[in-house]
Amino acid sequence: MGKDPSQFDNKPLRPYNASPDGFLVNFSSVGMTSLPSKNGTMRLTYKPSLAGYRLPNLIDTRSGRCRTAKQSLAPIWQASGLQFNKNLPSACGLHTFYIAYPDPKVFAQKVVQDIWQTLGNTLTGEVLSIEDTSILEQLNQDKVGLLSFGVKLPIVNYPSQPLAQQIYDINHYSNNVMTEQVLLSLPVYDDKKSINHSNYSVAIKYVDDWWQTHLSSQPPYLTNGSGLCRDCKVTANNLAELLAYAYQHPEFETYLQSLGVAGISGTIYAHKKRLPNSLAIGRAWIKTGTLDNVTAMAGYVHGSSGQDYVVVGIINADSEQKLNTTQARRTLDAVLNWTARH
Repeated sequence: MGKDPSQFDNKPLRPYNASPDGFLVNFSSVGMTSLPSKNGTMRLTYKPSLAGYRLPNLIDTRSGRCRTAKQSLAPIWQASGLQFNKNLPSACGLHTFYIAYPDPKVFAQKVVQDIWQTLGNTLTGEVLSIEDTSILEQLNQDKVGLLSFGVKLPIVNYPSQPLAQQIYDINHYSNNVMTEQVLLSLPVYDDKKSINHSNYSVAIKYVDDWWQTHLSSQPPYLTNGSGLCRDCKVTANNLAELLAYAYQHPEFETYLQSLGVAGISGTIYAHKKRLPNSLAIGRAWIKTGTLDNVTAMAGYVHGSSGQDYVVVGIINADSEQKLNTTQARRTLDAVLNWTARH
C-alpha cells in the first residue's frame, strides 16, 4: 500500500510522509543520534539498524545552525547505504534526527533481518510480502522450508494496540500515517463486506457509503484519508454533522478522551499559553490541524451554562496568499473562549 512519499510537499525524508503498509515498522523511519566526538567530528548511532546497509558512524562537522535533517545533512538513501552530502553543524551537539526510508517493505525486511542476526541466527532465502491470502494457503499446501516440518503459516502474529489507544495516539500526536492505516483497515474488519485486501479506492468508497447511510451532508472528498492532502475537500458542515453524530454514539466517551484538552494536552496544548484567561481551558476537547495556508480545529466545548457545543473552525488562504497562521490560531482560540462562555 505504498505511495510516493514526496507527493505531498516534496519532503520524502520526513517521517510524517511515510507510506502506510500492512507491516509498517517504526513508521519506516530511522532515528539517527549525533554525539560530539574528537577532532571536530560527531559520532552517529542509529535505531533501528538495517541489515546489509551501510550507515555512517562518524561525520565531520561545520559551523552553522542545527536544523532539519535535509538542511543539516542533506541525506540520500543510496542502494548500498545512507549518504550525507553536508557535514553536520557542530551546534547540533547531542541531537536525534528522524529520517524516513522510501520503501516500507524493504525497510521492514532489513530491520527484521538485523534483529534476527543480532540474536546470533542466520537467514537465507527471500522475504515474501503476502497480500493475498490465497498465496498463504498455497504455501501451506506446498510444504516448503519450515512448512515441511508440519509448521503452518502464519508462524507468528502480534495483536495491535486496542483501537481506542490508536485513536488516542492519532489525535494527541497528529499522526497521519496511523490515520491512513486505520482508514485502509476499515473495510477489511467489516464482517459484512468479506474483503481481505484494501487499498485507497476500496477504503474511500467504504467511507462514502457509510457517510451516505448515516449522515445527510455530501461526503467529503478524500484521496488518502489523512491531513496530508491538498486535493481533499471537507466542509465545516461535514465536520459538525459528524461530531454531532459521534456525540450520540455509545462509544462517544472513548472518542472524546482521544481528543486534546485545551491548554492541557494534545495539539491544543498551547491554547493556555496563547490565551491564559480563556474559559475553554480544561473544558474543550479539540483536534487541530495546520498546513501551509490552512489552520483548523474541530471538537466539543462544555459551556458555562452546562450545555455541550460542537465547534468547528477552518481558515484557508488561496495559493496566491500567505496565511498568517499565528493570527488564524488566535482567532480560533477566541472562538473556543467565546463558546465556553455560553
